[in-house]
Parts: sequence; C-alpha cells; structure tokens
Amino acid sequence: MKISFFDAKQFEGSMKCTIQGNGKMNFSSSAIHAFSLTNRKSVRFALSEEGKAADELFMVVLDHVAEDAFKVNKAGNYFYLNAKGLFDHLGIDYKHHSVVFDLVKTNDLADDLPVYRLIRRKGKDRKIK
Repeated sequence: MKISFFDAKQFEGSMKCTIQGNGKMNFSSSAIHAFSLTNRKSVRFALSEEGKAADELFMVVLDHVAEDAFKVNKAGNYFYLNAKGLFDHLGIDYKHHSVVFDLVKTNDLADDLPVYRLIRRKGKDRKIK
C-alpha cells in the first residue's frame, strides 16, 4: 500500500483580514505567514469593473512600499493597514458591523503578482461604546 501524508502547515488556519472599528485592517497569522508580511511591504486594492463596490474587492501584496499602495504597519505580533479612507469611500460600515474577509488566491496576476479576492463573511453587529 502506498500512502502520502498531509502537511499540517497547509491547514493551520484560514487566510483572512478584519477591519477593526477604527478602520484599520488586520491580518490573520495565516495571512501574515503566507504573505511574509513585514513593514517594508505594501498592499494595493482593486475593484472588479463588472462588480459592485465592496462585493468585488481584490488585493495584491507588493514586496516594497509604493506611493500608490497602503503601507504595511506592525504593532507587536500583528500587521495592519491604515485603509480607513478607502473603506469609508467604499461605504463599508465597519463601525456598526464586524467586517471579516477570507483571502482567496485567484488565477490572475497583476504586475506578475498573485491577486487575492476578498470574500466578505456575514458579520455581527458591533457594540458601540
């Protein structure tokens, strides 16, 4: 009998990001590892030209800080983006509802970089202080 074993590292957790109540986007530990995030990288967001605003949101992670991208910042063990202005522009109500996106790799490339689709999970209402 011939068998092959699974690598547990492939199933550690889902790649996701969360918009906090202050408008900052945090990444899960799985996403941090997959993207090898550092504060010397940045993230670009894009919309599908066929889709509706935040329903068709995509991103690429750049290996450098670009002027037209959101710089990756670090706080403790966590990495985040200051993208409040973008989320406000897109009409994403992160103040009243939790906003979590699963990050799914697409078959597309942008500038030779993999494109990830942000698929929004059904969120819960936030308790406003």
